[in-house]
Amino acid sequence: GFAPGSQLEASGAEFKAQGEGMNWMMDAVAPPVYNLVSKEEVAMYSAKGTGMRPAMVQAELNLLAGELSKEMRYPGHFMDLWLQNSEDTMNLFKSMFRIISTPIPMPYKHMLYVVIFLYVFLIPWIQADKSISNGWEDKGPSYYDDDTNVRYGLSKNDGQGFTQGWIASIFSCLVFYGLLELSVSLFNPFGHDDIDHDIGSFCGKANTEMMVIAKRSKASKVADTTDYNKVPHSEV
Repeated sequence: GFAPGSQLEASGAEFKAQGEGMNWMMDAVAPPVYNLVSKEEVAMYSAKGTGMRPAMVQAELNLLAGELSKEMRYPGHFMDLWLQNSEDTMNLFKSMFRIISTPIPMPYKHMLYVVIFLYVFLIPWIQADKSISNGWEDKGPSYYDDDTNVRYGLSKNDGQGFTQGWIASIFSCLVFYGLLELSVSLFNPFGHDDIDHDIGSFCGKANTEMMVIAKRSKASKVADTTDYNKVPHSEV
């Protein structure tokens, strides 16, 4: 039957392991896979990081497979296939974990910011002219009204909402996009832009400082004392 305390057991559902009406995978409180792990193993794996848990399981399974291979007629062939499948499974996990843990690259953030900004700040201003009904708005009594007695006290908007909306939105978008471009330029301080540091000079200073540290630390004869500032030369 279902695990004690599960909702399916409380509702009196009938356990079906296979067939059209199988429902063993519907036991959300204690699914079958979880029943294969003891409480001690749960506590042991929970103490480690997410990336280390599959490695621990893989190491334990490899040890068990090594002991099991002694009972096989061809233990070497069995272990080769096992290690290959184990490595493929681990590579799939590492690929999935890398996708989840890797932050969004800066270019994608840049494009996302631009799209969101255009949607939030551009569309409302462009639609401002439609919010003024038929193009007339109450500006109060004026000697310069060009309307008739029926529209006394009203002044024609003449599409000013549309014009002002485009100008304000485009200007704000240009300013925002300029700030984004500046942030992209400042993102990597080492490069070939005018505002970047000289990467060659920086590496040269780092090499000189490391050479001084190596000499002061009295490195052994097998230490690498090559001067990488000089062009490589061979006597051959």
